[in-house]
Parts: sequence; structure tokens; C-alpha cells
Amino acid sequence: MSKIKTKLDELVVFSTQSNFYLDFKNYKSIAKPSDKRGDSSFDNFSLELLCVKIKLRDCLFFIFSLYNPPNKVLLFELFSKISKKCTKFIIGGDLNSKTKQIGCIGENENGQVLERVLNELNVSVINDKSPTFNIFNRQYFEILDPFLTPSSLLDKITDFKVLDNDDMTSDHYPIRTCLSVEHFTMDIQAQDKLDFKKADWNSLRAILSSNQKQPPSNINELNEFITKNILEAAEKSIPKQSNKSYKSTLPQDIVGVIKLRRKVRRKFKKTQRLLQILT
Repeated sequence: MSKIKTKLDELVVFSTQSNFYLDFKNYKSIAKPSDKRGDSSFDNFSLELLCVKIKLRDCLFFIFSLYNPPNKVLLFELFSKISKKCTKFIIGGDLNSKTKQIGCIGENENGQVLERVLNELNVSVINDKSPTFNIFNRQYFEILDPFLTPSSLLDKITDFKVLDNDDMTSDHYPIRTCLSVEHFTMDIQAQDKLDFKKADWNSLRAILSSNQKQPPSNINELNEFITKNILEAAEKSIPKQSNKSYKSTLPQDIVGVIKLRRKVRRKFKKTQRLLQILT
């Protein structure tokens, strides 16, 4: 990551293959390259990783730069942790991952890991299938340097370009993408809701009745005492509703395809069991 430019309504991110220490004034760095002491959140991965946390319109936006060597297997766990800890992020760098899913010519093990990231973590690639890597004397071109971002932010992408005319004395071209932050909204943590239709009311009454603790005499302490006991009893006797966030982020036709795939998979498993019984 060589340059970050922020304006009131736009965030421009440049990415190149680099591993030097970056210091952004008024920005908080939460992870740094492997030769610098960084935040412990990602240190356990032992990667050449840099992250800058920026506050945009009351939202926290995380910009990651990652270099994954060709002889090192891409870590799915890293992307999983980023997706859980950061709701709005972009990852750029040389991942050395080849998969035809993003337009690569070849395929490798890291490409299979990248496919898992895209398919299981609801992450998308920002690229127009332009090559980002070249070996001139062999006329070899490949896509090795993608931008990754949550699929929910794809509608905020306003531009992407491979800067193939910029001489960076490297066989990797720098890449640039622009995000509109004009309509960024504050991150609100989804709260679990209780499913009262499936509540075990008899269990709730029994738990409350079995409490042998002496209630306090102070009115404020008594209020806290009653509230705490009710919540603890509800936790044990009332299940929580499941939150499937993908319904609100994926297009309806994609959701329909996912449901159809699950239906076909169930039928296939039933057919397999039937064949096993017959044989």
C-alpha cells in the first residue's frame, strides 16, 4: 500500500507490493509489517501485514495491505478474523493466489483458499480481470494483486484501475480503487432477539422460584436484583431468534440460487442413502 488519499466524500486506495513501515498522521495503525512490533490482534499469524484504521463519517473503516509469499499457504483464518472484527474493510496486496473465479489464467492451492474466502465469508473481489503481474521476456501475465471487500460495500466502489503505465521497478503493477463514503452509515451491533413463541414458561417460573437469595432493601439495588434474575432465567428458558444477515445484503436472485442449491443437496443425500440401502 503506497498511498491513501481521503476527501469528504471519497476514499482512494492505492496498492503496490511493499513491506515498509507506514505512518499516517491522526490514523491508528493496528497491525504493522513483520519486521516491526505491531498490535497483538494479528501478530499470531506472523504475516507481512499492515492495517490502518480510519474514522469516516462516524464509521470505522479498515485498510489492510498483505503480502503472501508464493511458498506460503494463504490463511483462511486471517480473512475470517478480519470479517468478524471489521464490518467495513478493504484488503489489497500480492496474495499469490490463482483461481479462474477471478479471471486468472492458472490455478494453485492459494487460489482454492481464496475461493473459500469469497464463497464462505461473503467477500468480493474488486478487479475488471486486468492483469496485475507480468514477466516481459516471457510475455506472461496474471492477476495476483486483488482488492477484497465485503460484498455489502460493492455498491460503494466508484472506480478501479490497474496503473500499467506507472514504472514502479517491479513486475507487479500498482492498482487503485475508489470508494464513495458519502452514504456510509454508523455501524450498529445487531442484538439477539428472544423467540417468545418457543419459550419454556414452566422452566422460567421454576428458575425464578428456586432463587433463594435475599432481596436487598434499597429500591435501586432491588430493581437490579429483579432485572438480573429475570434475564438469567430468560437466558436459560427462552431461545434466541437466528439472525441471517445475508438476506439483507445479497440480491434476491442470489438468495434463490443458494436455496435451490441446498434443496438439490438434500435430495442428493437422500438418493445416496437410498442407494446404500438397496446395495
